[in-house]
Amino acid sequence: WRAFHERNASLEWFDPGPAALALVASHVASLSSSLYSSSAPRPYTVLHLGCGTSPFSTLLDASLPSATVYHSDLSSPCLAPLRRTILLDATATALPPRRFHAVVDKGFLDCFVSKPDLLTRVLKNVHGCLGRGGKYVMVTRDDFNFRLEKLMASGGRWEVG
Repeated sequence: WRAFHERNASLEWFDPGPAALALVASHVASLSSSLYSSSAPRPYTVLHLGCGTSPFSTLLDASLPSATVYHSDLSSPCLAPLRRTILLDATATALPPRRFHAVVDKGFLDCFVSKPDLLTRVLKNVHGCLGRGGKYVMVTRDDFNFRLEKLMASGGRWEVG
């Protein structure tokens, strides 16, 4: 992956468009009001899982000014231009427990559809890193029922909204 990303400095292989970014930002930003009793915006932490070299990362930062967004990927060239990053293999590395208020996944799990054991491992990692009341926001091309089936089979207690 490192060599691939070094050759392809900016690659958008799945662009859901500005409406999807607005929807993701809206869902994540709603955390501020659901986590805290006051109406004033409060800081919260977000993990962008498998960011790649997509421009979505910088757009996500700009869309969530009250959040501390950490971008993660397996390949270090993807992370070089970003501010807060975590180099990790989400299929093998346990994420910090209860560390994040939200996890944003734009097409990341789509990579594991044909590998159910890895998909389940990633979902367990995501579930474990979300704090109480946290949200897992997915943007995918998969059918909703298919993705819901995978979430429920992963063993986590998911609340779908």
